[in-house]
Amino acid sequence: MNLPSFYGGRFTVVTELVRRPSSVLLRATDKVLGGREVALKVFLDKPAGSGKWIADFDRQIGALRRASHPALVPIIAGGYEDGFFFFAMELLTGGSLRQMMQSRSQPFDQATAVRYIAELCEAVHELHLNNLVHAHIDSRAVLFKGDDCRLAGFYPPVIAAIQKAS
Repeated sequence: MNLPSFYGGRFTVVTELVRRPSSVLLRATDKVLGGREVALKVFLDKPAGSGKWIADFDRQIGALRRASHPALVPIIAGGYEDGFFFFAMELLTGGSLRQMMQSRSQPFDQATAVRYIAELCEAVHELHLNNLVHAHIDSRAVLFKGDDCRLAGFYPPVIAAIQKAS
């Protein structure tokens, strides 16, 4: 499947990071932010009759952008490009919880585990305060920035609705 190499008039794709059945995560640069690297999540399900879907997606991405907590990966922008929904977020290179757990010979100490769980609970609480649901928290959706964890892996509900309608 050929994906665009430029999104939203500002994001230029550099390389593919991860491909999943319903989305692909790309490394891109943001010309509005002076060439800063970002993560670009592109959803592969294309909607038929896109007008309503676009409005729903824009509303849901707006809500994600308003949700602001240090344990949430910030959403920079989102949109619709050549039939694909996408959003850009901060690029975190510290790896996922899954990767960290696979590379460790010992479990986290209790204090660290409790701190990570508390950070994630606060992030989910912030989403709920903004009438959002994460929907699929797993060890790949927990990323690290230094010693702090961040919740990513957002999946706007409109994407699930598009999949059901297809």
